[in-house]
Amino acid sequence: VDAVSEFILHAEKLGHTPETEEHDVYHGHEVQGGGSTKMTTEEAMKQGYGVIDGGATRTMASITALEYARDAGRSRALGDIIVGVDLEDKPRFGFADSESAQCTSTCLVNLPVADKSIKLRVHALDKGSVPVLLSIQTLRNMGAVVDYARDEAIFTKLDPRKRISLNTTTSGHQVLPLVQDFMQGGTILDNPFHRLGQAEE
Repeated sequence: VDAVSEFILHAEKLGHTPETEEHDVYHGHEVQGGGSTKMTTEEAMKQGYGVIDGGATRTMASITALEYARDAGRSRALGDIIVGVDLEDKPRFGFADSESAQCTSTCLVNLPVADKSIKLRVHALDKGSVPVLLSIQTLRNMGAVVDYARDEAIFTKLDPRKRISLNTTTSGHQVLPLVQDFMQGGTILDNPFHRLGQAEE
């Protein structure tokens, strides 16, 4: 699987994780805003969005969320965005209620970003309907610098000259489309941005 694309380094390297390893995962709830035109997190999941979750140590999702993303990709004529399944990589995740669950597999998801070949490694959990959670490691690998106040991000390892606006759900979660080119559009910067404080150097 490592040979699928050199850009796989911007996702997470495939490898086996001890079954006893536990990870923090997302436990969100919806806060419906009166008259809001924003999507709920559930609606975003059904349309193939992933939730930016810096508190998640691994990128993971319920099988339900992965199926929604797959269907959304097919509706956009992308074909099957799930391009690989590793049945041996099945880490165990810990939950806030002190319960834990073992993943059934790890999927390789193709993201349609122009001029890039991004394969996102997602641990699949056969429990509930947790959306695709984009972990801190995935964000680091894309060089993400996120402005939470303005709901914007620069993915320095994808294009350091472009600032992207992030969609947010009714509950305030920032989401990223997995079946659209999330780098399309955005604001072109005068100078490439690589890290905070670079202008002071």
